[in-house]
Amino acid sequence: MSVLKRNIIYLLFSQVATWMATMFLLILAPRRLGGEGFGRVQVAIAFVGFFNLIGSLGTYQHIVKHVARDSATLPRLVVSAIRLKLLSGVVLSVLALLVGAALGYDQEQLQLIAIGCAGMVLSLLNEMMLAGLNGQERMAKAAVWQTVQVYVASILGAVVLFTTQSLTAYMATFSVAWAIPLVANFRSLRPSLVGAAGRHPGTWRGIILGGVPIFALSALSLLYSTIDIPIVEAISGAEVVGWYSLAYRWVSIPIFITTIVCTAFLPRMSALATTAPDEFARLTNRALMMVLAVNIPASAGVIVVSGDLVDLLYGQDFENSVLLMQLLAPFVPLVAVNTVLGTALVASDRHKRYIWVAATAAVINPPLTILAVRYADGRYDGNGAIGAAIVTVCTEIFITICALRMRRRGVFDRSTLVFVARCLIAAGAMVVVVLLIDGSGLFVRVLVGGVVYGVASLAVGVVPPAEAKSFVASARARFLGGGKDEPPADPDSIAETDSTHSTSVGES
Repeated sequence: MSVLKRNIIYLLFSQVATWMATMFLLILAPRRLGGEGFGRVQVAIAFVGFFNLIGSLGTYQHIVKHVARDSATLPRLVVSAIRLKLLSGVVLSVLALLVGAALGYDQEQLQLIAIGCAGMVLSLLNEMMLAGLNGQERMAKAAVWQTVQVYVASILGAVVLFTTQSLTAYMATFSVAWAIPLVANFRSLRPSLVGAAGRHPGTWRGIILGGVPIFALSALSLLYSTIDIPIVEAISGAEVVGWYSLAYRWVSIPIFITTIVCTAFLPRMSALATTAPDEFARLTNRALMMVLAVNIPASAGVIVVSGDLVDLLYGQDFENSVLLMQLLAPFVPLVAVNTVLGTALVASDRHKRYIWVAATAAVINPPLTILAVRYADGRYDGNGAIGAAIVTVCTEIFITICALRMRRRGVFDRSTLVFVARCLIAAGAMVVVVLLIDGSGLFVRVLVGGVVYGVASLAVGVVPPAEAKSFVASARARFLGGGKDEPPADPDSIAETDSTHSTSVGES
């Protein structure tokens, strides 16, 4: 099994496992905390997210790229980055509390922010461990420990929800759980850090300057993608934030496959971008096909079953989330395309032009969101999140158009367009059947829809039967037959294994 396929399998099973735990809390938390309590937690998470982004400094991608191209740089870069993150995390935590107080947040909201900041520091340190491991394409064990982290946090969170229902205790479970992957990943990476003792003059400067363009891109992206939460809260209130956050969380779940693919592909893309541009284009197209094969039907599925889902799990308290989920559904495949193309631009050191696109979105999105939320708040009985959802999708359309114009030669070629058409045909067949069995219940509709899409995908060539069998066999061999988190195989053999290109996910 190739290193790339092995990493994707481990990341996939890890994400499915964590998704199950996250789903449990996503169902339970709004019901136990209520719309306002759930909204308060989401506001704290979004607020701390801005400072977490500043602390990231674009360092992760910078280290992964350099380690993928030259593993000898790992000890110096990672150790220096750890020291930098520890200092910046403490400073940013203090700054976050000061800003929160200046904005007039009450005592409970500031406590939630403080707890989130503690988790932020641990998260920043863990990110550097992951950068070193992922640069070597050693992702399997890290994926396992991520699963352990999520399950520990989910179990502790569920205990809080069933007992005290304390917002601060609930928030603390997630912050404390970050210590688990941090310690485990450090132990895995420690042998590679031998010889990195002492200071390395100029390394901090190189890390910061190298990460600034990536940081700018991430910061601008975070701004236009999360600024709607505080805007909705300011205009429509915390309860509407709860409706919107619930819809956003459910709609965003299928994006996990995009995270997996980009995490697994970034090191290989970085290595090929400077040495084999044709192979780089093929690899990028392969990534695009993989994410669209999942996110196109997921988007269509959200539109047709969101009403059943909210009615079954949350009842009338969150019925306003149904329309929000349907409006946000097109956001899913758009983000998938943007993320893969953005990863390709970063891997090939061509992301500086993309910063201007993100900057434009960051400038036009907030005022449009304010206008749309105010209009929707008055037009739709206080549900200003309707306006935020519409502006979110429109912003992603703009980003997608610009990202496609900036792609390298051979990326998103004719074969990729044909593949998108096949996905749309298969998803269309799924939607027709699911609409025909309206009233049969959520689980029946989801099950039937999944089967129909699977059969239609095989029929139109989205996933060839031979490739489906190969993937299942590889997963079975990996998880039932064992296997170690080994360093990558010889790069030449990897390139030869993974370079085949065609018009389907499997053949590409």
